[in-house]
Amino acid sequence: MSDAGEAQGASLVAKEPEAISFAEFLEEIAPTQQVKVSDLFTKSVRGTSAYYELQRPELQLHCSKDTCNGLRFFRSTTGDLYVKPNEPKLCYITYRCSNCQSIQKTFSLHIWLCSALT
Repeated sequence: MSDAGEAQGASLVAKEPEAISFAEFLEEIAPTQQVKVSDLFTKSVRGTSAYYELQRPELQLHCSKDTCNGLRFFRSTTGDLYVKPNEPKLCYITYRCSNCQSIQKTFSLHIWLCSALT
């Protein structure tokens, strides 16, 4: 194979995508997409047990209420959510517009914390 052929073959090898922030994921990624997220959990230890709390970052989303009608900050109204390594978790996170306090947006998530990352 020529050097040009080897170079072309090397460029066809797929690179693993970079992890994105959880806020970026919720604000920009379309439903049904699988994405690696960098700051999804906070690890805590109690005694000899470790647990992982799902972060709920402040988001900038479009609010459709007449008084807002644009990008506004949304804050989570969901309580604490915990995840164990290697156990898939289905959960919902609800956010409310911090400006009008009436528009809510709910995200459905399927989360998997790989034990290799813990």
